[in-house]
Amino acid sequence: MWKFGLYLSFLFSLSSAELTIRAISDKRLSFGYIPHWDASKQSLYVTNALISLIRYDAVTKQLYEGTFTDPNFEIDFFLPTNDCQDCFVASHGLDVYIVHWDGFNSNVTFVRKMTELSGIENLTYVNTAKMDPNNRLLVATWRYDRCNPNGGSPDGSVYLVEADGQTKEIIGGALYPSGLEWDVSASKMYYIDICQLNIKSYDWSIVDGTVRNPKIIYDFRDDFPIDPPVSYYLPVGSNINFDGNLMVALFNTSTIVEINPTTGKLVRTIEMPAETVTGAIYGSKDTLFVTSSVRKSSFDGQKHANSNNPESGKIFIINGLSSGSGAYSHPSFFCFIVILFCKHKMFT
Repeated sequence: MWKFGLYLSFLFSLSSAELTIRAISDKRLSFGYIPHWDASKQSLYVTNALISLIRYDAVTKQLYEGTFTDPNFEIDFFLPTNDCQDCFVASHGLDVYIVHWDGFNSNVTFVRKMTELSGIENLTYVNTAKMDPNNRLLVATWRYDRCNPNGGSPDGSVYLVEADGQTKEIIGGALYPSGLEWDVSASKMYYIDICQLNIKSYDWSIVDGTVRNPKIIYDFRDDFPIDPPVSYYLPVGSNINFDGNLMVALFNTSTIVEINPTTGKLVRTIEMPAETVTGAIYGSKDTLFVTSSVRKSSFDGQKHANSNNPESGKIFIINGLSSGSGAYSHPSFFCFIVILFCKHKMFT
């Protein structure tokens, strides 16, 4: 397979002897994603797609789980907001809400509806959401059939959502938006489209959050040839570190990659115990959290199955990275992952 040839020849790949990788608990999440580190609370937040909210307390080493009082609410994402104490932004379908969870008890309650995004019910889905360095909310949508070569024109979008619920489209014609990240010093935003298997950079305005001048800076196929259905992967999420490099998970594989967006080169790879990694975020310069999923998907996204790997679905912590890249995560950072692969309505 493509991975083995690459790792044998790649000088900078990390060996397991250089890293310590362990699961933070034995709990397996159906689709764990959107890891978000809150330094003030020393807590890692993870979404268990459509099911629950997860908090890991790094001080007490305890794991907490919250669920919605409304059993029909299937959560697509959640992330902290300053709207009120212990409040989060969360989405269900195309609706975005403010919700409350104290991080200890199991009950998650609604505060108010924030906005409704444009799209077609049961066809358009929220797929990516993230706060930019100025704490502005970005939410991205896609249509589940748009990676299909027989599909119509791409009509996914990335929206800037204001505090009053007003929305502005900043990227249109998207296929499958996945990763959003910013380099404040360079005034750049980085954007991953799963279907296009590349990373684009945009000139980013710190004043109003808009972007312009897209440029492809890295193509995953240059280092990771794809040959569906034998070998395939889906690049998801991104987290920038002190070196200005992007950490990206290759869903449907066990691989985390580090990309230099300036040179457009692969810096290194990390192999995880889980079969299906879904995201990564630094908790400190020496600590990287990695999420994974029990669910895996076929190349066309139409077939779903569970991984037989007993480590899949666990949350991992990696130590020993300080000799290489350090962490830079702006306070509202979280990396986002594919939602629709775990939509129960499509499990056929």
